[in-house]
Amino acid sequence: MLERLKTNLNEAKDAVRKRLDRPKDKYERPVRSKLKLVGAAIGVVSTIAFTYHHYDAIVVSNVAFRATKFLDVFIPPAAKDTANEKLINAYMDARWNVIRQRRAKFALWDYCDLRSSLKDAQRPTSWSELVQLRMRKWGNLLDKSKDKRFTIEKDKCVMLQMLETLKLPHPKVRRTWRSIEAASLKSYLLGQEYPAIIKVGHIHQQKSTLYIKDSKELKRNADKYVSWVKTKMDSVFDDGSKTWASVTNKLYAQTSPCLILQDVVNPGKVSAASDGNDMRPTEVLVEVIWGVPLHGVTVVDVV
Repeated sequence: MLERLKTNLNEAKDAVRKRLDRPKDKYERPVRSKLKLVGAAIGVVSTIAFTYHHYDAIVVSNVAFRATKFLDVFIPPAAKDTANEKLINAYMDARWNVIRQRRAKFALWDYCDLRSSLKDAQRPTSWSELVQLRMRKWGNLLDKSKDKRFTIEKDKCVMLQMLETLKLPHPKVRRTWRSIEAASLKSYLLGQEYPAIIKVGHIHQQKSTLYIKDSKELKRNADKYVSWVKTKMDSVFDDGSKTWASVTNKLYAQTSPCLILQDVVNPGKVSAASDGNDMRPTEVLVEVIWGVPLHGVTVVDVV
């Protein structure tokens, strides 16, 4: 009995060995390769689909994870770039000398004039420091005399009125609201032609704009968009950064809610892109002090 079992086991081993040692079928390897490619393609498509439908959650999760500084244990932050810092300081010093020469004779609205604040002081360490000086001045004037001229910058409805008064080119404004009622807003939006941009004018930092590609998109998402607008209109903007909030949140608290429906810049150039990216303009922010350009920032991700 035992001998028979040993014989059967040896025969089984020989059969397996012959199977492994046989010449490969000419179709076997290509088929396996194709199956691997198909599997990889399915994995990629699934990942893209998941990311598309859960993009906001992924971004929030990533921000939350990065905030824990967990990766710093394994990838320490880079040391300060001394060489670049010297180049930046040299550039800023050169521009500041030009700025100081211009400011004595540059006609500037008194509300934005910081000459008395800066006097003969050394240049600010950053553009942000200059802007914060201006915000602090506006806050002091608000406290002292209820001066709310800051709304020309912080309230986009007021800003657009200024552009219209000065006859400066800008995308056509179809309508503005200071308060909304959900049902009437939905009815109005459903009766409009698209593409168009919905913009909440008292919210800043690219957190206030909806691009609507066409009427079909609006009909599919009307309730969602109206709810989003209602939430924004009922909120007061918070700068978020402690450094900025200390000088700007006082101004935002006194900025009235504002909603704008506006044409897109180039409605005649509609592409086949499903997200309409080809219709979104590139925003170039050029920061100027007393008529002297300091630097520019290009923003392409406009939501």
